[in-house]
This record gives sequence, structure tokens and C-alpha cells, in this order.
Amino acid sequence: MILTLCLSGVACDRKVTVPGGSYEQDGDQVKIQTGDGGSFVAGGDVKLPEGFPDDIPRPSNTLQMAMKMLQGFNVAFVCKESQSDMFSRLRADFKEQGWEETMANQSVNGSVLSFTKGDSRNVTCSIGKNKEQTVVGLVIAQR
Repeated sequence: MILTLCLSGVACDRKVTVPGGSYEQDGDQVKIQTGDGGSFVAGGDVKLPEGFPDDIPRPSNTLQMAMKMLQGFNVAFVCKESQSDMFSRLRADFKEQGWEETMANQSVNGSVLSFTKGDSRNVTCSIGKNKEQTVVGLVIAQR
């Protein structure tokens, strides 16, 4: 609930503790570092987390949220392209980077693409509309 309030632009003046980690709010940006090396950043000028794989296509330069987890990453990009255009572009870009498509589902309400690379990595792309923008969520899992 606290993160929801902070991310929606409502001022947060509560003290938040993260066992073994840290919480920081700077204007509209929230940063959380976990004790196990994970991180979460949303709002403001979000950057890709340290160690983000080079072979993952970037849908845009505008990140809405970025999270680093023990076995991967979760990021959300905001794009100007249509859902349909982004679906086609990501499908081609991942294949160009050597990813094997394992699932593709496209609809007017949102689309999903899944890819694998080797025996230990997979990516799920969710593509949807938020007001006048397309939002692309990428979940990258590394086993």
C-alpha cells in the first residue's frame, strides 16, 4: 500500500524499513535495495539495473519501472509505437538476438511473447495500452 501511494504521486512521509536493505524516496522516484542484492526503482528517471543482459532488445529509452531479482529482472518500458507495431518489432528483435520464440499471442487488448535462449534463460514480454502509450513489460528469468 505504501508503494502504491508513493508511485501515484501522493506524498509519503512514513518511515519504511526493508530488512537488510534500504528504502529511499526522492521526489516521485522510489528506490528499494534488498539485503540479497535485489532492487526496485520506479518513477522519475529510471535506469536499467546493473547486470541487465545485453542481448535483451530495448523497446524504448523510457523506463517506467526496473527491478533486479536473484534470478533475473523485471522492467517496464513506455513506447509511442502501437501495440501491433511493438509486437512485430520485438518478435523480430529477439529472434535477431538469437532467442527462440516459444509462444506468441496477439489481441487488441494486449499481447504476449515468450522466448528462450539455451537451457537456462527465458523472457516473457507483455504488451499493453496505458492511455496514449504502449507499455512493454519484460520478465527475464535466469536459472
